[in-house]
Amino acid sequence: MTILNTIKQAIQHREDQTGFSYGEGRQYIEKTWGEFYRDVCGLIPFYKNCGCKHLGLMTANGYWLLVHSYAAISAGCCAAVVDPVLYTPDVSAMLDNADAALLLVDADFADVAEEMKQTAPQRKVMTFPAPGNVLDEEASEEGKHICFTSGTSHLSKPVLISQKALIATAAAFDAALNGTAADDTYLPLSASHIYAYTATLSLLMRGAKICFGRGIRYTEKDLAYYQPGLVITVPGHMRSILESSRIRVLPKYFAVGGSLCTQENFERASAAGITVQVVYGTTETIGPATISRKDGSSRGMLCMDDKQMRLTENNEVLIAGDLMDGYYRRPEATEEVLRDGWYHTGDIGYLDEENRLYIEGRIRDIIVTENGEKINCNEVDDKLRGLPGSLEAAVFEVDGRMLAAVVPENETVTQEQLELEIGRYNATQPFSRRVAQVWRREENLPRTLVGKLKRAALTKEWAEKNKNAEE
Repeated sequence: MTILNTIKQAIQHREDQTGFSYGEGRQYIEKTWGEFYRDVCGLIPFYKNCGCKHLGLMTANGYWLLVHSYAAISAGCCAAVVDPVLYTPDVSAMLDNADAALLLVDADFADVAEEMKQTAPQRKVMTFPAPGNVLDEEASEEGKHICFTSGTSHLSKPVLISQKALIATAAAFDAALNGTAADDTYLPLSASHIYAYTATLSLLMRGAKICFGRGIRYTEKDLAYYQPGLVITVPGHMRSILESSRIRVLPKYFAVGGSLCTQENFERASAAGITVQVVYGTTETIGPATISRKDGSSRGMLCMDDKQMRLTENNEVLIAGDLMDGYYRRPEATEEVLRDGWYHTGDIGYLDEENRLYIEGRIRDIIVTENGEKINCNEVDDKLRGLPGSLEAAVFEVDGRMLAAVVPENETVTQEQLELEIGRYNATQPFSRRVAQVWRREENLPRTLVGKLKRAALTKEWAEKNKNAEE
């Protein structure tokens, strides 16, 4: 089973229909399904003859990232997709972990190519070639997709994904997802994230027009132009869309994943007449593993057809079914999370009376206090949201104590003011659940590309800050 054959079957009888749209400069480019297939086949000869089994791909253009990724995989390569917003040294380290001897970038990232030559002279860097006139439709089953984990607590790990598992997951997601082929779908997320990468293949199978975003700052313009029926994004972006007074036409459906969707966020969309589906999964589960019902009645999620789910005694979510092959060149790390066919997600959840799953957070988001009490950081974060004088706030653990990192809404908000507000919060809480110390933080809270809080980074930065102060 190959991606190329899946594409070929999916576009039968609609080769001349518009399948993709993306922004380029001040205009929007449209591509038919047939053009897409020919672009992929026109690049397969290049990747078969590039001399590299493992390679990296980097561009902000969703259409061309997909074309080159599918072509490289079809040629039998292991193609690692990296996000261009990352710092070049981080990209270099990630590509080293994936054994990528070649990095291909589009012309907009010539500066990255030059930086890469300085930081990693052993790696060949070149710009994307244009599709050739010779079309190769002979696809290899050996090619694999490499996607990197979000790296909330460490450098991202390369996840190896087979074509078979990717296709099965995409088909299951398509079956569970709201909308039809008639609903143009807006994808503002980078395809370097597994949620967007798998969703794109699902939409391709469905035959829905795929409208790629150019980044969050272009959302208003993109939505006005595309007027999609379905938007696949992260919860925070959905909230921004709902809060914008400039967006006149809202979609019928949202599918949100990649981070926690609060009940408040869910209800706000529902009140606006939008049906929301909540999606949960990880890079290791190839993106979507559970999804809420199409009627939008609840955030509670059911397992997709290609997966199985259960909870441990400690309420850790385990997933089986179509999963990653493993972390590339990291057998010990793979064995740590893949046991007896079950992937141990590290996420905590609970099931309601209808066996619907609700995610509460990460195991490492649980603080065990000095007296042994367990506190869910996400619950405290929710209570601190909207704290007077703050732009954002989050708690983290240091030596069994709960500290709060607070970003002031402007430079006039003092440490004393923030401590006063936290003190008012503490007065409503039992002694064991109070915030022990306030860190007035000038920079925004550290987050991953899809908005997940890097809580471990706060603990590390606090330790370094205090170490430097002592020195």
